[in-house]
Amino acid sequence: MYSNISNKDLELLTFINEHPCLSSQDISLFFDIKLFTLRTRLRVLCEYKFISFLTVSSFKGFKYYFSTKKGNKMIIKASNKFNKFDTSEKKLFLRHIIESNDFFIHLKKISLDNGYNFSDWVSDVNTAILFKYNGSSYKLIPDGYCMFKDINIYLELDRSTESFFKILRKIEVYSNFYLSMGYKKYFSEFPMVIFIFPDLKRAKFIQDKVEAYITLKKYKEELNFFYFFDKLDFYKNTEKYL
Repeated sequence: MYSNISNKDLELLTFINEHPCLSSQDISLFFDIKLFTLRTRLRVLCEYKFISFLTVSSFKGFKYYFSTKKGNKMIIKASNKFNKFDTSEKKLFLRHIIESNDFFIHLKKISLDNGYNFSDWVSDVNTAILFKYNGSSYKLIPDGYCMFKDINIYLELDRSTESFFKILRKIEVYSNFYLSMGYKKYFSEFPMVIFIFPDLKRAKFIQDKVEAYITLKKYKEELNFFYFFDKLDFYKNTEKYL
């Protein structure tokens, strides 16, 4: 058994465990280490089974995403190779994690380019919050959280695979979390809840439905932390919105 684990290796393992399904280029943004050296260390850690990897194929070629065995059982149990045509539940789950990570990596790159603050990033495997409101128990599980430019952000990534009623249920849980005041344990002000949609048409449809629901519940002035974006527009104009 390989035992020559350096402090840097332990930092890498901890980071990968907390943020499954990142590529070597993604990981390099968080470490002061040359990409070639990082890939060498990742190869060794894979060889001795401290981490494993997924091979994702697309028209651009192959890309490798790394995970620890503890990081996410769904990832490890799935096949270590898939492409954009796979539609099984586990493969859709994996693509959802990768796209969620892409959102935070995008913000990290902007922060590095402009000297902005990017901190406290939590992947969805560690975001669950239990709380009570009006005698009922709830479980809030965002697709991720981070602080960017001193703004607390929750992510909800939509891939057109969820019904409006499931999204509405998420709105209800977020609303109850706010109204319960349970968020005060974590934040001084409630975070922005950013919904990212694959196209403008779906983003507008969901936004209109949610606003109608909030108005019906007479929460419109209170629940002003929901934001709905078309993916391409948000990535192109991030600093306009944040």
